[in-house]
Amino acid sequence: MKKALPILFIFMVLTAHAQQRDPLPRRELLLHYDRPAQYFEEALPIGNGQLGATIYGGVATDRLSLNDITLWTGEPDTAVYAPDAHRHIADIRTALFNEEYERAEALQKNVQGRYTQAFQPMGQLTITHHRHTGETTSYQRQLDLNTATATTRYTTAEGDTMLTEYFASAPDSLIAIRLSTTSANGLDCTLQFDSPLPCTIYADQQTIIADGFAAYTSAPNYYEGPGDDHRHRYDPSRGTRFRTLIAASATATPAVPHPVSTHGDGTLRIRGVREAVV
Repeated sequence: MKKALPILFIFMVLTAHAQQRDPLPRRELLLHYDRPAQYFEEALPIGNGQLGATIYGGVATDRLSLNDITLWTGEPDTAVYAPDAHRHIADIRTALFNEEYERAEALQKNVQGRYTQAFQPMGQLTITHHRHTGETTSYQRQLDLNTATATTRYTTAEGDTMLTEYFASAPDSLIAIRLSTTSANGLDCTLQFDSPLPCTIYADQQTIIADGFAAYTSAPNYYEGPGDDHRHRYDPSRGTRFRTLIAASATATPAVPHPVSTHGDGTLRIRGVREAVV
């Protein structure tokens, strides 16, 4: 025990010394690009564990692919698809033990249930800037991994700076976008949402509202079934239903009393202000 004390004392001293040292310097974890993303794999991801978005960072048109972790195909199912499954277990084991893998795979089908269900994308938010020709200088698209904030910044052909910031909040359960410009004329952009899933989209009180539903069943791409819709089948009374809200806000001024307007085609338009939040 006496021999262990000096070692323990040294360990305690080293630990105390380490605690007094300054923390390690913060590393700059930054992904940055000099052009917008063309493909999904090039887009920058943000998310809060439930909501997610991939950001393309376009100029005249910016796109965000949106998803929700709970948006899956399928529905509650209590049917028994292989009531005699247990009778085939011994034969499967014997085939595997004898290295008869093709036979084991064929027997395995007797114990399987339905195909597993699939995750489905929610939709896409498109931001169209009406004053931009697409010509820019000093373009920068980046994702700061320290702050989990994505940004798109560029200078237009007219010499105005455009900045778009994207952030996903876990406590507030939302994705926020801040649009800002140095242009004296302010922003002029349209927000539009569309989805590959069946849904009804309309706008009301500065908010886009989309009500839709996922497929109540799906099959893998190698499944050959009847009809063109055999892989994904939809029914408004079955499966998972969803509602997506996209709201825009901006501070009104005497010159621009209504910076956000609602349109009958289910879109929102932001005009005349230098900053807006979506």
